[in-house]
Formats: sequence, structure tokens, C-alpha cells
Amino acid sequence: MLIDVRKLTVGRPCAIMGTGHTVLGDEHRYDNRRFIMEVLSSVGREALRQHLDPQHTLSDEMFLDECDRKFVEATGIRSRYIFPGTTAELGALAAHACLADAGVAAGELEALIVGTNTGHGYPSTADLIKRLIGAPVQAESFDLQEACAVGAVAVQLGWEKVRSGVYRRVLVVCAEKASLLASPEDYKVANLFGDAAFALLLGPAEQEQFLFFDCGSDPGNGQAEFIIRTTRGFQQKGPSVHKYVGTEIPKLLDEVFQQLELNPNAVDHFFPHQPSAKTIAFLLHMLRKRWPSFQAMVHQNVEVMGNTSGACTGWMISQARLEGMLKQEQMCLVSTFGSGMSFGHYAFIVR
Repeated sequence: MLIDVRKLTVGRPCAIMGTGHTVLGDEHRYDNRRFIMEVLSSVGREALRQHLDPQHTLSDEMFLDECDRKFVEATGIRSRYIFPGTTAELGALAAHACLADAGVAAGELEALIVGTNTGHGYPSTADLIKRLIGAPVQAESFDLQEACAVGAVAVQLGWEKVRSGVYRRVLVVCAEKASLLASPEDYKVANLFGDAAFALLLGPAEQEQFLFFDCGSDPGNGQAEFIIRTTRGFQQKGPSVHKYVGTEIPKLLDEVFQQLELNPNAVDHFFPHQPSAKTIAFLLHMLRKRWPSFQAMVHQNVEVMGNTSGACTGWMISQARLEGMLKQEQMCLVSTFGSGMSFGHYAFIVR
């Protein structure tokens, strides 16, 4: 559903009070060579060897070089971070950073919303993060799951709670141990994913910061089968996903901007979901066909972080803000998409 925030006549304005994201050490960074040797199982390594060097003519060093080259060629991913702790512990790192940035104590929180595709089940990941950061018993807490669009969906729900006038301190966390999504025996998929988390603290403001939200899904015509998670791990129809993202997502964004009478040339920062460098490049190519003068700064971290599922866009927003890249009154556009095929788009003005 498309929400034109600018035209709402009721509700309390909402703003981002603080941001936080995970910054993991080099000991948690796995480049392609280390990933192959330490993360892939022996079955996965042998399958990779049979694919690239069935006659075993390459030395181990040459084989790793060839694997690295092929991985980068196919996905653009050179490394990913793998966190040894739980999804809740990962999310708590981002939550602590966010609260410190906002200068707000955990005891002031009234709600904790956690978006995740790699959560704990019962108790919820939100409950476990709540315990780790010391949020009050009275604070509402729950998880959301909606594939890679979950970060945007969680932000919209947090905004709705503040906008309602009932909540004053809503912490939105998206934590993903996406490295858990694939079997270590499946080199074609396991190499895609990494672990990360972000947090946004939302609260009331004199001036509304968000411009619009547009979250929905298009599961028809077999599209719900493009990306699925089974008991055997993550599976996808890669070419179908690639085509859908490049054709449908730009069309959806263009329709939003036309309907809201927004000028895409006014966008200063674009934060797209990070499935692979190749898919992002295709998305941008097709988007610029619709918006020839689109000159926004495109943020990208998939090369060093891998696909971190729902966590990637919020992570990049927090990082860009920390580095001083986001300037007052600039417009930021966020585009997320995942299995279903679900999507979540929103825009905000830097305050």
C-alpha cells in the first residue's frame, strides 16, 4: 500500500532520532578463499572442485584463485562477515550503537520491532534483544519476517506507531545471520550471504521526516517460487529473480514518483537492496532508462558484506550518516525486494 505521508492530516510527525549498525572485526571477515576453506563443507568444496576443475589439474593455490575469480565474476562479492554469536546478539550490537547515538537509555523504549529472516522462533528475537539491552518489561516487542524487504516493512511499522501518537520511543532493529540461510554444502548459494544488523530509533518531531512508504508483494504467476527457504536451505531461480528486479522494481518506483508528483532528480541518495553486484547494476540500468537524469549517489556494500538480506539498506544508511555523507535536507530513497516477490520502498529527508 502506498502511503503519501505529506498528505496525511492526522497523526504526530515522526523522525529518526538515532542510527546504529554492526561493525565486525577482521576476524569475522571471510574473503572468498577463506570462505571456501573454512565455511564450505568438504562436500561443498568437492562439488566446487568438480565444477571448476573436474580433472584436478590445478594446484590448490591455483584452484582457490580460480574460485575467487569466478565468484567475483558471477556476483561481485569478494568477502562477507560471519558472526559467531546469535541473531539476537548481533542485533543487540546495532541496538546499543543506536541508543548511544540518540542519547536515549534502553529503559525509555516503549516498543522494540525486530525484522529478521533468521530469528530464534520462541522466544522472539525481539524478546532476546530486549533482555540483552535492558529494555523495560512494559516495552512491546515482536518479530517480523518478510524476506529481504523486512527492513523496510519494520521501519514503516515503527513509523506507524510513532505517527499514531501513542508511542514516543520505538526501536526498529533488523538483524540477519544470513549465512544461516544456505547449506555449507551448496557453494552456489552459500557464497552469497553475510551477517549484519542495523537499528533506527524513531520518535516524535516538530517536522515529519518521511515522505512516503510503499510496501507490498507480487506472489502471482509462480513468482512466490522464485526464492524459497526449505529444510535443505535457500533455493532460488536466479535468472527469474534477476529479471523481476530489473523490470518490475524500476516500474514500481516510477509509478510511485509519478503518482506522488515527486521528481526523481531530487533524490540525493539511493539505497537499494544488495543481492549481488550484477543485479544491482541491472536495476540501475533499467531505472535510468525511466529516469535518464537520475544522478543520486548509489550506496553499495555487497562487494565486502555479501547479501545481508533485510539488514543491508538500514546498515548503509547508518554507515553513511556516521561518515557524514548525509547532509541536511537531502532526500534518501530506499528500495528493498525479496521472495514473494515482496517489496518495500520509502523515502525520507535528512534532518
